[in-house]
Formats: sequence, C-alpha cells, structure tokens
Amino acid sequence: KSFQVANQPTATLTVSPPTGMSVLAGTDYVGWTMPLSATYAVDTADGDSIGQTAIHVVIPSGAESTIVGYGTGNLAGSYTPSAPGMYTFKAYVWTGAGGSGNWLMLASTSVQVASLPTTSFTADADSLNLGQSTTIRANFTSDTADGDNLTGSQLWMLDPAGNGSYLSGSWFGDGSVGPGVDLHPTFTPTMAGTYTFTTSEASTVCSWWNPVQLTIAVAKA
Repeated sequence: KSFQVANQPTATLTVSPPTGMSVLAGTDYVGWTMPLSATYAVDTADGDSIGQTAIHVVIPSGAESTIVGYGTGNLAGSYTPSAPGMYTFKAYVWTGAGGSGNWLMLASTSVQVASLPTTSFTADADSLNLGQSTTIRANFTSDTADGDNLTGSQLWMLDPAGNGSYLSGSWFGDGSVGPGVDLHPTFTPTMAGTYTFTTSEASTVCSWWNPVQLTIAVAKA
C-alpha cells in the first residue's frame, strides 16, 4: 500500500495593536479592537493544497471558539475582548478531504488584556481673575490585579497666546511601576484668556495615552 507524504502547511498569525493606540506588544485593553490576520503557505510541488482555514480564540475561562472562518486561504478579521485576562489566538487548517480529516493548529499567540485605567480631571475653579489661583486635580486609577500598573502621569498647559509648557508630572524612568502619582499643581495665570490643560498617563500595558482636557477662563481683574 502506498502513501502520499507532503510537507506540513505553515501559518503566520498576527495580532496587531488597536488602530491608533500605543499599546505595548502582546497587550490590550478591554473594549479595544485588535486586527487579526493569518497567512498560510503550502508546498504545492508535493501535491498538497490549503483546505479550510480558521482563527480561534481561547478566552480567559478556557472556552475556545471560532472568530474568523471558514476560508480556503489567508484570513483577516478582528476581535474585541470583553473581560481582562489572557487570550490565546490560534490559526487552524483542515487536513484531509471531505469529512475525513482533522483541524491542525499551525500557529498561536497570546495577548494579556487589562481593564482600562481611568482619569478624573478637574479644577477647583473653571474661571478666574488675574491674580487669583486654583488647584488642578488629575487623579489616575488602574486595576493592578490584572497586571496593569500606572507607570507615569503628566500635565501640560497651553496658554492664551498658544504657548505650550509642561506643568507637572511623574515618570518612573528606572522601569519601576506605580502606584501612579496623582497631580495637584497650583495654577496662577499670567495673562487673560482661555488656558487649556491636557493630562495623560502611561502604564505597563500602554505608553502615553488617554489625553483628557479641561479649560479655565481668565478675566482681567
């Protein structure tokens, strides 16, 4: 009895960061959509060809399901995690013909998903006269239980003339992690007009992101 022996197909599985977000490799946040792609290759010279293909996800509870499929070649899609934890993505190809065969996993990759940090950004007064002062309050939270720690915070100011300046902040440049530092600087305006303040944060999952703004109107005394 003769057997046809072929080289095993190969696959490259790519899970990309959410579009427009500076997420670190292998991480994501709940509710942020990750683009997925699986590229398959087969040695046609040995008589082999690609059958059906699919991308699965294993969620933190251990349940596995199909998220992209079933195709007959390369696949592209996306996935939005709904809870924190480790997600594993797998690229499969169907081997055999008709109903005789099995799903062969060719590639896998995992992504650590964390809960989204939050920022509370307020001022004790949203309008001032020249000569008065107020306190800016930027408070940051992150769920350290899911592996995400706040590693930096910063606060920028744009004055009525369009000049930007660094008002306050903290960055753990030695690589250590939080807890995060809340920022409560005192602001005393030097000219009349509208000041715009922007705060952002960094974490072990995402580099500087989540800009939040507030404005303070300053009138002449």
